[in-house]
Amino acid sequence: MAMNTKLIIVLAMLFNHSASAQFVIGDNLQLEDDLATIKQKLLSYCRTTKVIDIKQPTYPLAEKKEQHLICDGYRKEKVTFGRAAFVIADNKFTQMEAKSVSLARIRNKLGDKTGNYLGMDIYAKGELWVDNAHGRLLWLHKDAGHPNLFAWANPHLNTTFKNKTNYSTKIPGLLDFDSDLEKLRPKFEHECMQTKEDKINRVWLPNKPKEQIQINCFGYSFAGFDRKFEAVFGDGKLQVLWVLTGKPEEARVRKLLIADWGKPEIVNDKWEVFGGGRISLRKDKPEFLILSDDMIPLYRSMLEKGE
Repeated sequence: MAMNTKLIIVLAMLFNHSASAQFVIGDNLQLEDDLATIKQKLLSYCRTTKVIDIKQPTYPLAEKKEQHLICDGYRKEKVTFGRAAFVIADNKFTQMEAKSVSLARIRNKLGDKTGNYLGMDIYAKGELWVDNAHGRLLWLHKDAGHPNLFAWANPHLNTTFKNKTNYSTKIPGLLDFDSDLEKLRPKFEHECMQTKEDKINRVWLPNKPKEQIQINCFGYSFAGFDRKFEAVFGDGKLQVLWVLTGKPEEARVRKLLIADWGKPEIVNDKWEVFGGGRISLRKDKPEFLILSDDMIPLYRSMLEKGE
């Protein structure tokens, strides 16, 4: 809800068209292909493949089943990937991340870029992202936009991966509502995988501060996944935080909230409110809302009315 204006503009351009016809992976692999089809279409191009089945899904676009097909040694003509992970959510291909890719060859096939965000070049209206600094290529389903999955690094590409996922929904120490922006800024920079700070031109906080700043924190482990936090400061004080989620995982994150906070105090079509208003599950646009003491009474009516 609190996305900065620049990101809204970027995302408005995205996820509208299919990937460039000039760039095809495998035998015309398509988003939403099922696992069997993916295997067949990659068969001639990967040196080896394996499928990782996740017993308890954590990926935001997976409701019941999460799988990762790992392709080592991909080669098609002169395009190469050292290693790639294809994410299959409920038997639909939703995301690919490839490492050690032939960047020059790929950029040549992609044509003109349509934007840049987080230092990555965006192509094909947001389906394809090129991370030049780290030699990565990303391919994303349109549903990956809201939870900002373009900022996620698939841990299964790491051969020494060990699960360190934080499943708690308790308010992390990073969100110290008693500290000011100057004290919290270095903490965000240290604890988040990546940060981006934006000044919000249209102040919308209900206490009407003179200045509103948003720190976008990417890759912070919370409620079972490395998520994006949108931390909103009014006149230097942390007031509101949005944590972005996916609709398919709603039942999972609800269970985590109930385990940590007890049953919700308010339930309507749009909200489920826990902890006296401290943390809420938003359902029309999947995310958590976390409020400071100052904001809880100002948001109470909105939450109760389901606005």
